[in-house]
Amino acid sequence: MTAIGKATHTTKWIPVKDISVVWERSQRHYHKKWARKISEEFDPDMFGVLAVCPAENGTYHSIDGQHRRAAVEMLWGENEMVPCNVFKADSPERAAQLFDALNTARRPLQSLEIFSVRVTGKLEPELSVHKIVTGLGYKVSASKEDGNIAAVTACVATYKEYGKEGLLGALLLIREIWGKASASVDAPMIRGFAEFLATHGKDIDDKRLVSKVAKIYTPGRLLGAAKSARELFRGSVPKNICRVLVETYNTGLRKDRLEE
Repeated sequence: MTAIGKATHTTKWIPVKDISVVWERSQRHYHKKWARKISEEFDPDMFGVLAVCPAENGTYHSIDGQHRRAAVEMLWGENEMVPCNVFKADSPERAAQLFDALNTARRPLQSLEIFSVRVTGKLEPELSVHKIVTGLGYKVSASKEDGNIAAVTACVATYKEYGKEGLLGALLLIREIWGKASASVDAPMIRGFAEFLATHGKDIDDKRLVSKVAKIYTPGRLLGAAKSARELFRGSVPKNICRVLVETYNTGLRKDRLEE
């Protein structure tokens, strides 16, 4: 015996011509470009099941999945059938409640969970980022212990903007200065060092930079200095980390100074 009654929750195949958004305010707005994108990248294993409820004259209101339904029609026409969960909803209020529950009841995936799943699925760029991070001896983890990196979103963004060498160079430089201290590989630090290398990497003496920064700053102090600089110069924290690194490098130099 089940607590979920078959009378209130059934599954059936329905032609897409019989499915439409009857109650527009109970659904998200339709975007043809998104439906077109689904059709162009159609994967039957990712289609899932539409959520509908009976409407008038044998038709169905689309509670959830109107863009997937439209994609199927674009590909194969209005007579193509799709799998649907049929709910007993006889009003726009109930249809809206079901749409809300279907789209908000589940806990959103966290960035580390998304990253881990994409690495397991061998999806790029997450797979390449994982190889870089673990190749340097780090572990992807939310733990604050030294040797762990939690800022996977920043790593992926850095990889996309500056490429493999940009992310690798930033992490190598950070590791050279502070070892694998967990505070040194938070998101602003990774992004700030990557921007610094992208802007000044060809002009710096690595040993000088490592020595100067290590003598003056812990990761926390560098981050604090960047936040103070932001109050004066505005911009993001990573940009001001880059600014502080330039100022630190230039201190005591009469020539070969980096452009500020």
